Amino acid sequence: MGTIVEHSQDGFLIRPADVSELSNLLLDIFAGQIPVDQIGDQARQKVLSLFDPEKMVIETLTAYYAILKATGRYKLPGTIMNRFSDFLFTNS
Repeated sequence: MGTIVEHSQDGFLIRPADVSELSNLLLDIFAGQIPVDQIGDQARQKVLSLFDPEKMVIETLTAYYAILKATGRYKLPGTIMNRFSDFLFTNS
């Protein structure tokens, strides 16, 4: 999680069971000392860029295609596979 969340930039990292650190963070948030709206916006932007549905579908289909082709189990009719290949390699 620490590789995705940047503390105080787009989220908060607190050691497990560190009640004191969590309570201090919550007190700061409720006192308005932390720009939670800005942090939330940055977190949303990061998630949208990392987990873009279209990008994930293209990457998954590309991996499936490569596996099928490498194992010799690729049996789709040429026209379907050609359209699929064209889609993958023109959109990546």
